[in-house]
Amino acid sequence: MIIKDNDQMDQLLTGQISEPLLQDFEENISNWIHTGNIRKLDDVVLNGYADLLSGRAHETDDPDVRHFLDELPQYRNKINAIHKAIEEDNLRTIQALIDRKKMAFCRDPQHLTPLHKAIILGQIEIAKYLIKNYPQTANAIDENKRTPLHYAAALSDDGYLYKMMRNAGADSKIRDRFG
Repeated sequence: MIIKDNDQMDQLLTGQISEPLLQDFEENISNWIHTGNIRKLDDVVLNGYADLLSGRAHETDDPDVRHFLDELPQYRNKINAIHKAIEEDNLRTIQALIDRKKMAFCRDPQHLTPLHKAIILGQIEIAKYLIKNYPQTANAIDENKRTPLHYAAALSDDGYLYKMMRNAGADSKIRDRFG
């Protein structure tokens, strides 16, 4: 069975991937390693599945892929530092570490983006920074297919973040796993 790469990633994120699809995904990872598709390997890391790439640098002769895989521990450390800074409500660290759009989408082990996590933890200043500078993250889904907007709707801030996200383009019509 051949599945589109993005479909597999969506199924991984929402915890709905079956064993055969996981095997297909691992085959795709091997293919990406062998063909030098660093963009797809990067997606694997950013979506919280760096473990699937660990210890695989020996599988390629491509110097760029080997470098990417060799640098994986540092990359993971940066992602972990971003999520730790959110937990500690450290906006300055977030501003320093989220230096590119893709880092605003990096997921923690629970597959939450920085914006999801900031809203869930009530780190309002960090959430405002992320919404203002990376509005695309407002429509990212978590494993329950919830966007940060779903969580903002539950905040007791008189709808401030919810309105800010809607003004930034968050889609209020996205349904979560439960409807």
